[in-house]
Amino acid sequence: MLSNIARRIRRKRFTPKEVIEGYDNDELSETIFRKTIAYHPTGEWPLVAGVDTVIEFGGGCGLHYKLAAQQTPTIRWAVVETTPMVLRALELATDNLKFFTDIAAAADWLGQVELVHANGAIQYTPAPLDTVRQLCAVRPPTMIWYRVPITTGSMKQEVRSSFLSHHGRGHCLRRVKKS
Repeated sequence: MLSNIARRIRRKRFTPKEVIEGYDNDELSETIFRKTIAYHPTGEWPLVAGVDTVIEFGGGCGLHYKLAAQQTPTIRWAVVETTPMVLRALELATDNLKFFTDIAAAADWLGQVELVHANGAIQYTPAPLDTVRQLCAVRPPTMIWYRVPITTGSMKQEVRSSFLSHHGRGHCLRRVKKS
């Protein structure tokens, strides 16, 4: 608990040197890439038990795939992300994990899609309703959407601020200088 208090005080006293706007950012992609490599999941994920094909919308560098593959090593996983994230994540691609900027291309690679998973990403797209329509067009038997603000009223746009270190699991890793 003391370390959380110290972290909060440090963030208030030492404000960020720069602001990153949006998710099309190389530094954000690099941070998530490094945190994904360092992440070693444990446990099971009942959501993907018995599932063979998944589209994850906003899946970063495949962090959720790492947990799912421990449970089902043959699971095929298509992450749909921003262009900078896909370009950085390509290094992590395997026969069972691929990265795409387009929902239809991800669905074509998988063939029959059993699950579409999105966790807090849809609302950050330029056209969230169009994104929902594209995900629904895949017609999987199961769709799981976490942290998606939905309203029957009028929509309002808000700006969300977060620290770079808050993206991806684990601690922010320092960049290693290349010689």
